[in-house]
Amino acid sequence: MGSVPQWEALAKLRQHELRNMKLKKTILFVLMPELKMRRQHLNPLGTQDFERSTLKPLADDGTIILHDYSNYFDETPAGEYSAFWDALHRNTEGQRLLTDALLPLIKSEIYKIQAN
Repeated sequence: MGSVPQWEALAKLRQHELRNMKLKKTILFVLMPELKMRRQHLNPLGTQDFERSTLKPLADDGTIILHDYSNYFDETPAGEYSAFWDALHRNTEGQRLLTDALLPLIKSEIYKIQAN
């Protein structure tokens, strides 16, 4: 799970906390888009691996609902840089594209959650 030894203990702690929250509904997690360049420079530290290895078991056992949009803008026709102001923040067009993609997903998931 990456190169930071404390991350395994932190992952177990986060999983324990999420599994033991007294919620009536399932938590919906969306991993938000990041620039490919940022992922490539940070992933050697294991950040993406940490996120996924922490959340995937929770999704597998039904504790959370997980959707990974971290690579969403990688194949944007004008290039992923057209969707971001800087390495973290989406610009207006990036926000619009992501919102258009997420609204049907969120609506669908919320109705599923409310039905349970």
